[in-house]
Amino acid sequence: MIEKISSLMPSITAIVAIIAPVLIAIINNHHQYRLKKMELEQKSYEQSVLHKREIFEKFLSAFNKVCQLQTENVISEYSSCYSLVYIYLPKPVRDELGRINLLIKENNWTEAIKYVDRISMDIANELERLPIKQPQRSRIFCKASSKKGT
Repeated sequence: MIEKISSLMPSITAIVAIIAPVLIAIINNHHQYRLKKMELEQKSYEQSVLHKREIFEKFLSAFNKVCQLQTENVISEYSSCYSLVYIYLPKPVRDELGRINLLIKENNWTEAIKYVDRISMDIANELERLPIKQPQRSRIFCKASSKKGT
């Protein structure tokens, strides 16, 4: 019986020596795939948030300029920013923006400028609602890092 086991040992060792690296490579590739996927999701989310921030900031700048200096270029810049920012704001703020846009269209600058602070605060509130989420760590990484600490 022991002789049979002894004669099988080299065969078993050879099979394990072939299978083990393949399994390790498969597990490692799967883990790397999950990490890369999480990185891409995080990057995409951050780019989306940064894009919205940039639109909000450009609009506030253009809105303030158009209330102070009513040149054709400034009004054109305001118009393009208005269209972009409009789609990212909630309905109550959009309604207020619509009123402001009418004031600007009617060249009622003294009334429009009264909205600068209010719209700035509304947009600041929207910016605060756009936190950059922290990347999620995979369970495998968490287990490995928690073992290092103990």
